[in-house]
Amino acid sequence: MLSTLPGHVHMKTFRGTERHPAPPPPEPRPRGSFSPSTPASPEARKASHRLVLLSLEAAFGIRPTTQLRMSEYSVQVRQLVQIRHRRARASGSAGAGRVALTSLHIRREDSVPDGTGQSGATLLEICGSARATGRRWAFAARIERESGTRPWRMTALRLF
Repeated sequence: MLSTLPGHVHMKTFRGTERHPAPPPPEPRPRGSFSPSTPASPEARKASHRLVLLSLEAAFGIRPTTQLRMSEYSVQVRQLVQIRHRRARASGSAGAGRVALTSLHIRREDSVPDGTGQSGATLLEICGSARATGRRWAFAARIERESGTRPWRMTALRLF
């Protein structure tokens, strides 16, 4: 209820007898929409930690880029790491210190159906931060696995 007050235009007041209806329950999100982080399997978490740490160590010149296997890293990821590795070597900060992951978040673990409707690739969206070369870096990555027997493969990496 709006009441007039001296010096003010209106003020909203509530009476104890008024009942407000309960808010409606949230609608279920459609499949594939962004939702809060879902826990990933321990095997997926371990594989993502290893892939991210190895790629960051190679990018900052601590490891050689030849350690990035073609079966585990896409061509785009290896090119980005090689460019960053060359920059680290040129600036003289290569091999200085170590890379420490300060946070690692798996946004979701989702299965993408293939053309036949069967469960196809499993996707992980990963983000986090790491400390390297005296600075803090943010990263975002995408890791996929086509079937349960194939290894996890990093298909995208961005450093900020």
